Amino acid sequence: MNNGDSTITIPEATHTWNNTMPLIVSFPGDLDECLQQCKAMGIDRVFLLANLIVNGDAPTMDDFRKDALVLKERMAFFREAGIDVAYWGGSIGHGMHEAHDFGFQEIVGNSLNSAPGQFCPLDPQFQAYLCDVYSLMAGTGVDLLILDDDFRQHSHSDPMSCFCPLHLKEFAQRTNREWTADELMEAVLIGKPTQWRKPWLEMMGDSLYELAGMLEQAVHAVNPQARLGLCSSMTHWSGEGVRMPELLKRLAGPTRPFLRVNGAPYWSKEPHHAGWIVEYACLQKQWMSGIDVEIIAEGDTFPHNRFYTSAAMLHAFHQGLRAQSFPGVLNYVLSYTLMPQHEQGYVKKLAEQREHYEAISRFIPANYRTVGVRPYYVPYNFEHIVLPDKISSKDLYWREEPYALQYLARLGIPMTYSDDEGPVLISGYNGIGLSNSELEKLLDKGAIIDGVAADWLVERGIDIGVVQIAKVGAPAFEKFVDPEICPGNCGESVWLPVAPREHVFYDCKLHENAKMVSEFYRLSNEYAYPGVIHYESSSERRVCILPFDLGGVREMKQIMYNYVRQEQLARSIAWVGRQPLPATIHHHPDTYLICRLSPKGDRLVIVLQNLSLDPVVNPIFQLDPATAINGSMELLLDGATAPVPVGAYKYTNDSHHGYLELELELKPMGFMALALQLDSRTN
Repeated sequence: MNNGDSTITIPEATHTWNNTMPLIVSFPGDLDECLQQCKAMGIDRVFLLANLIVNGDAPTMDDFRKDALVLKERMAFFREAGIDVAYWGGSIGHGMHEAHDFGFQEIVGNSLNSAPGQFCPLDPQFQAYLCDVYSLMAGTGVDLLILDDDFRQHSHSDPMSCFCPLHLKEFAQRTNREWTADELMEAVLIGKPTQWRKPWLEMMGDSLYELAGMLEQAVHAVNPQARLGLCSSMTHWSGEGVRMPELLKRLAGPTRPFLRVNGAPYWSKEPHHAGWIVEYACLQKQWMSGIDVEIIAEGDTFPHNRFYTSAAMLHAFHQGLRAQSFPGVLNYVLSYTLMPQHEQGYVKKLAEQREHYEAISRFIPANYRTVGVRPYYVPYNFEHIVLPDKISSKDLYWREEPYALQYLARLGIPMTYSDDEGPVLISGYNGIGLSNSELEKLLDKGAIIDGVAADWLVERGIDIGVVQIAKVGAPAFEKFVDPEICPGNCGESVWLPVAPREHVFYDCKLHENAKMVSEFYRLSNEYAYPGVIHYESSSERRVCILPFDLGGVREMKQIMYNYVRQEQLARSIAWVGRQPLPATIHHHPDTYLICRLSPKGDRLVIVLQNLSLDPVVNPIFQLDPATAINGSMELLLDGATAPVPVGAYKYTNDSHHGYLELELELKPMGFMALALQLDSRTN
């Protein structure tokens, strides 16, 4: 046992943080009380949100004129207090009203039903209406306006749109043939990509590009300095047919673009969801790398009371964002329609933890890079993916959901999205749009591959150690057979209840050099087919195959969430990458791990968020065995405003890993950040 007494010099933080909050323009509460809450949380910008419903219907221009007068008044109020103001408005619509007599073409989804109160961006009358709205609001002198995440064509009443007469006519003109809605859906929403999917996506993207350009012109005609930005939706990164940098450029014109990414605390139906939602925000930020854009995260607690989203969840979201040096967040902490004192839990938590959040940013400078396994997700991939053979709203909703983030964030395995760091995890159809030479280069990093990706890689003739592959029914047990990969459970089996009805497992006929590290068995205890596979090619490329669809098994009990898989996956990543990850943690559920490394490689920060409802007692971190533990360690604990030296700890090293055990207890939803000073042997 050691008692650490050395301290680490922490470099000056370079992290900037934009702390913002939405508020209804015609907010009914006491503005002075609201202002005090803003100051307590350190809010630097208020987003005044337009009324999206007036008397059960979409707002008229007269309604917006009233809002514009209130916006001017409240803009002056908050600016006098040193708080910036932005205007936040709707666009295509959320369908929360009846929209009786507007006369606009409504979105038509894949059910061929109209989406009430959600309007087609190709409708000239709707285009003129929306431009008038944003021209009016820009004329108030506000310096930032943002479109809500309804500026999209998909995921309104149906997952996929728009098949209205205007879009059918436009597509007919582009393709020199007539289309019915059924014909077009069959051509673009079923099976493998056809010759029509790409031009359909281009038409869809142009629909938004055109309207974005009109809005930019309308805003800058009356307020040249104003910025026009966007709240993203999942579909912006997938099937809308747009490229986000171009869409933001069309909106912003000559000004600096603005983006609120999506992924919010209210998505967290269970505490463990907080980790992957932070990661999803970071993934979107990475997709925008190299572009000068102001980015904030979506701190939405919808419907803004703690019956649905706890203050602890919002707090964990903040801690994760800070640990990732994310540049800011939009905090949805007050009710849209009730007095500010109605729900005080969020404000109280963020105000209490304000100095703690700043301490996290100081402890983990923004120029530290994130290290770990790289989940390979690419935006705008809808053009390439294979869709089901029948159109189903259930199957079409968010086809490219990043399930790997959810698994890794619960299994204590750190992630990165940098192009040149660590091995990769390839799942689903991510990467299918790459050339074979690009795929070979990606796989040479060392790769974890799921069954879907293995299937199309084999079809493409890429050597991953599989000669033939075919879908099969689910097994009942998985037996772990490799003593190096699962040393504590070799020879044991995990039961796999609640099998999916669809065939989402894959039977692989293996290359002679491929090795099974686990095997699948039937309920009769009869061998079924290979489980997890390791393969090293003649060119010394290493891959590990998880022979199932990572998305398709998400409801299957224990296939991913068990302690043996937790260890097996971490050791498999180490095997394909030829060295262990900087840190992992085993035998604790729902442990979200982040690893950040200094530019010189001389300081490693390991962040652990316990997103379980059980405490983590005496956590043991598995480290790269080259990491020297010399007593120079510091801890930033949950709620703390300054780090302290590590107290009692134990360290052992078996040449495969170093094992660092800290003698502490991390409470449910707790946070800790551990800094290790590294010497030259680690670099």
